Amino acid sequence: MNNVLIFLLISSIILILAIICISIAPNINNVSYMNYNSSKNLDCEIFSDGEEMFKSKLDVFERLKTLKSLCIRQKSMYNMEYISLIINAILVFLCANFALINYFEGAQEYGKKLGIFGFVSGIIGFILTLIYVCFSGYIFTKDEAFGSIIFNNINPNNAPYLSSGIITLFPNGAKYKYNGNKYITAYEENVNYKSQYIKYKDLGDKQYNYNKDIYIKYMKNFPVSSSTVNNCNILNSYHLINPNTKINNCDYLFSEPYKNNEYRYLYNRWLATLILSVFLFIFDLILSTFGFLIFLDKKPSEELKNDPVVFDAK
Repeated sequence: MNNVLIFLLISSIILILAIICISIAPNINNVSYMNYNSSKNLDCEIFSDGEEMFKSKLDVFERLKTLKSLCIRQKSMYNMEYISLIINAILVFLCANFALINYFEGAQEYGKKLGIFGFVSGIIGFILTLIYVCFSGYIFTKDEAFGSIIFNNINPNNAPYLSSGIITLFPNGAKYKYNGNKYITAYEENVNYKSQYIKYKDLGDKQYNYNKDIYIKYMKNFPVSSSTVNNCNILNSYHLINPNTKINNCDYLFSEPYKNNEYRYLYNRWLATLILSVFLFIFDLILSTFGFLIFLDKKPSEELKNDPVVFDAK
């Protein structure tokens, strides 16, 4: 098997992977998850102005630095998903077509040009996809789910902030747990302004999606108001007045369960795109390698003459 045929096969694999990624990628397919409909228009420089103003207020200053990084990641993620996947698809489509012409029509004189184009295309695809995977993977594992930046007029009393996300629950779906002394939340009462929210990587967990057993059990004992506890079930608006007192002998207090699997749907699409993108930049690197080998090949015509497929095509 000669280098041109391997080059053709790799190009075809990358093209198929790129098409699949484009078909399932969250941004390209408008699966909303980070307020990305407006992320491309975010002005991240506004945080730089705020940093100068709030240097004397350490907590607000640190918040602005965090939000500035989030803003840059959101904007970069939005752009890189389009740029990396679409440019990758276009480049490997051209590579595959040039390789087909070279292989089946015996256009040996274009071998070196094919090699150069394949080498450059592979390098470009590798770099773009690697950057996209880094941004996407970081946001997927580190950022708060559905956290969007809310802009206010920057002044000492009114800084931008991260909007509410999805409150962390215990694995069994409970909002509160009695630890022997008092009721605590799943995030151990950490009152950091964003620590109580789950990350995107947690969206696939059962407590944030429809679970038949949990849902039926809750609906059979549905609370009548936001101030009552019915068989350890509470409404989302329930306010725990005295956390030190155990209520109705309940070790856990369960809030309203989720009624659909939209979070798992997003989680599956995002994770699948990430995994396939990793294979994309690996194959891009291989494509570049074989493009370089084709460029160095001093006798492509002799290989093609001895190939029965090319011989028959002639």
